[in-house]
Amino acid sequence: MGRRWINSTIALIEALGRTEFQQDCAAVLASIKACPHGIRLSDLYRRHRRLRKRDFDQILEALKDQDEIVIPEPDDKTKGRPALMIFFNGRSPE
Repeated sequence: MGRRWINSTIALIEALGRTEFQQDCAAVLASIKACPHGIRLSDLYRRHRRLRKRDFDQILEALKDQDEIVIPEPDDKTKGRPALMIFFNGRSPE
């Protein structure tokens, strides 16, 4: 009788056990995944306005360390300040 509840129970336990930082990481990663051609850093900031800069930077570093995202160095050949692009899991156009 209880077997049909196993999957939902495990999902509930995982959701309750997640810290706010893990939830924020998942939300930022979902925003990055939603843009298959990459997303500008400024657009990502706009989507997650409630995050402080320090928290946002820590989230990006954690996702980079886990190889979830790639942040290539901007091209110096363009005039002005180039937009910093973020890509999901190595989808950087190189």
